[in-house]
Amino acid sequence: MRRTRVISREFWLITSLAVVTATIMPWSTELYKPLYAQYGDDLLETEEETKEAIEDRLEDIRETGKWGLFINYSYTDIDRDETKRQEGYTADAYRVTLGADYARPEFVLGGAFSYSREDQDSSSDVEIDDYTVVAYGSYFPQDSDFFVDGLITYGMFEYDISRDVLLESETFSLTSEPDGYRVGGGVNLGYNWRQGPWTLGSIAELNYTYIHLDDYRESGPDELAASFESRSSDSLTLGGSFILSRAISTDWGVILPQLRMTYVHEFLNDSEIIRGEIQDQPILSRTDNPDRDFFFGAIGVSAVTPSGLQFFADYEQRFGHRYLDTYQFTLGLRYEF
Repeated sequence: MRRTRVISREFWLITSLAVVTATIMPWSTELYKPLYAQYGDDLLETEEETKEAIEDRLEDIRETGKWGLFINYSYTDIDRDETKRQEGYTADAYRVTLGADYARPEFVLGGAFSYSREDQDSSSDVEIDDYTVVAYGSYFPQDSDFFVDGLITYGMFEYDISRDVLLESETFSLTSEPDGYRVGGGVNLGYNWRQGPWTLGSIAELNYTYIHLDDYRESGPDELAASFESRSSDSLTLGGSFILSRAISTDWGVILPQLRMTYVHEFLNDSEIIRGEIQDQPILSRTDNPDRDFFFGAIGVSAVTPSGLQFFADYEQRFGHRYLDTYQFTLGLRYEF
């Protein structure tokens, strides 16, 4: 059963900033990956201008290399439907990412750190703090429109869970603070078709994630407190994206509006049994089977200046998922030197 939700102040804040900034982060699955087009393609109006700009930029990179620093902020709204096996919830999530990378003519290597907080509203109050580090790299041959990039991630998360139980007209509060970790990696293979200022990009994305949650016990009266066994899950997804963009050259820089559509198929992440006990009495519950196929759609624009300063923003929404409705805004700033 879906709950009616009041649009938060953050929604209007991020929407306003996105309109004012008028920029985009054009990647569909991660917030850490660099803008591919910035390395070796200034995307100017004419083929001759583009060729000359590429040659000048590559020569500059060959001599000195390029360092990049970036910061991203994202806000995600989550609505999870209630089912026979799992209760529904709504959530707000905020993430800040800081990163740096180094580019040469045909590759870029970098790393990033991010922190996020997710607040879930259901029969229990749940807060999740997530700390993630990532290493990534991209390879793009000079004489080809193919490119490949990959990343490795490691994250630690901390839960703060509180629920109230009514017993004999008295309300008791039960709390718990389970911890866990996440490791993952992914590889993307892409190709860009160019026609004047227009570019149609295609990307095949393979991502794997393993998540482990430690065992834990609630704090509260012994007759009400539950303990739960540790559990693990893994996810393997294959995705395909199409990205349509047009470069617009101005006196102060290049503007790149963009549309993106992504299809995702989940191979793993099967239903699992959650095991626990209260006063030596077993508790068993089963999670939902995953939705195997769903989509993401996104729209936005980026701006790149000759000084190496870039702004970007992105609006992305999930479609066709059996349980989840999400939308996400991302704003960011990047500087090359």
